[in-house]
Amino acid sequence: MISKLTSVNLLVASCIFYLILIVTTYEANFPEHAHIYTGYSTYFRAFLIILAAIFVVIKMKFVKDGLIFVFSIYTGVGLLTGAIINTEHNLIIRHLFAACFMILMYWCGRIMTIDRRVFNKIIQVAAWAILAAYAIVFFKIQPLLEYNQVGFSSGPLLLSQAVGLTRGLPLLYIPSFLLILLGRKRGVILGSILMFILSIVFLNKKYSISQSVKILLIPFLIVLVFVVAFVIYLFKDVLIDLLPFTAGTMERFARFFEGNATISFLLSARDAEAKGVLDTLSKVPSGMGLLIGAGFGSTYELEYFSPYLQSRQSYILLQPDVVFNYFLMHSGFPAAFLVILFLLYRILMLYSKLGNSSLHQDIYLFLITYSLDMSLSFVPNNPLFWILLGYTFSVSNINRKTKKCHHNNCIIK
Repeated sequence: MISKLTSVNLLVASCIFYLILIVTTYEANFPEHAHIYTGYSTYFRAFLIILAAIFVVIKMKFVKDGLIFVFSIYTGVGLLTGAIINTEHNLIIRHLFAACFMILMYWCGRIMTIDRRVFNKIIQVAAWAILAAYAIVFFKIQPLLEYNQVGFSSGPLLLSQAVGLTRGLPLLYIPSFLLILLGRKRGVILGSILMFILSIVFLNKKYSISQSVKILLIPFLIVLVFVVAFVIYLFKDVLIDLLPFTAGTMERFARFFEGNATISFLLSARDAEAKGVLDTLSKVPSGMGLLIGAGFGSTYELEYFSPYLQSRQSYILLQPDVVFNYFLMHSGFPAAFLVILFLLYRILMLYSKLGNSSLHQDIYLFLITYSLDMSLSFVPNNPLFWILLGYTFSVSNINRKTKKCHHNNCIIK
């Protein structure tokens, strides 16, 4: 009973954390209010990690999970290397906190016990609340969107869109899609388009698709996402005339299809980020950077030419955006490769389950499409993603054991 109640509390707390991040994110666009955003998120992350630790102690259950294992390798290598090389102890603690956060949240999802009806209600309420929170953000920064000055990270709206699509709620998924477009984040926009395509192809109950066909469809789906994006780009002038605040979104689409864009501009300086991370690794003693990373507490220099400011910009940053660069900088190539490999395996497993079960199709859609955004704009301290990733894998294992026991007339312990 206590563990079930704690499961509900942990899931609800993660949803509330999401809402706090959303409503305060726009503050980070303005330096005089940035401390508000940082304060809220830091305190609530600390609360969540304490709650997760209590939950794990109450359950006293260790799970044999490959992702937890490779995360532990990444954390151990990053901490050891950082303790030897780096002197900024506050930065080491910050990276260690993020690593422990990912492990604990995923672990909690793996051992979570919660009634399916309660789970579905929490997720649906969270989906509506996320949409309402983003509506508030949009109306607060709408004048700036018109002049292409700011955007907002709209990844959580993929959950609202997924819930709306799978549960037949157009008042939920249509506004979510529109707000995603207005947020100007290309990874989220492509993920949103992909979600519509996946729901049409795999959630159509009139026919089923074999696993082999699903695998063959992957390159076709990728091409189709860019075709739809190109169609939107073709009508960009019409959309901007009708809705001036879509100007920033259309500019992002134009980067893909106009021939005068540089690689750095097209990739939003992700190439410069990779160079900065490699430069950091090259400074590790004995040339061990690629093998063991630069450790927790390391930073990198992002230097690029800004077409908006028409000058070169240089920043010292703590966290790379590209997910592979994030793990590479801290723990080297072997650990980063293992983490990405296991994450990709988890996502492909979810993809294979689309349309094969009535359970948690909305969560599968969210995790698959959000991982697309996360690969280019990685946020390690995202509780809902890690909990839901662990939970869906746990449910899959239970269902597999149930089918096996029904076949063998045994009892699940």
